[in-house]
Amino acid sequence: MERERRRVPRYQFIAPAELVEEASGARSNSWVADIGSQGCSLSVSNPPRAGSVVWLKIGVDPREPFQARSTVVHSSADLVGLQFSEIKPNSSAILEKWLASAKFPKQTSVKKVESD
Repeated sequence: MERERRRVPRYQFIAPAELVEEASGARSNSWVADIGSQGCSLSVSNPPRAGSVVWLKIGVDPREPFQARSTVVHSSADLVGLQFSEIKPNSSAILEKWLASAKFPKQTSVKKVESD
């Protein structure tokens, strides 16, 4: 059996977000699907390529947005996975508060490998 490769759990978390590609400045609005202490997944209509560096802003409270520089670790037609590389100082406390209030880790899929 192949297991989830994440080192920390992700929690279902729905919130509006904005991505800004560092190289091009291209902006896209999206929604967070899940979040953890080291990264998150977003539903995006035009996702950036894997390896791209982006600035992420999650706007649950417009007065206190979560902001982090992130790297795209996987990208598909409508979903992008980010790994946080630089979390703004005041954003660390916001993330900790969200994770502390999370109830259950997001269910992950487990692939079953059949042998012949």
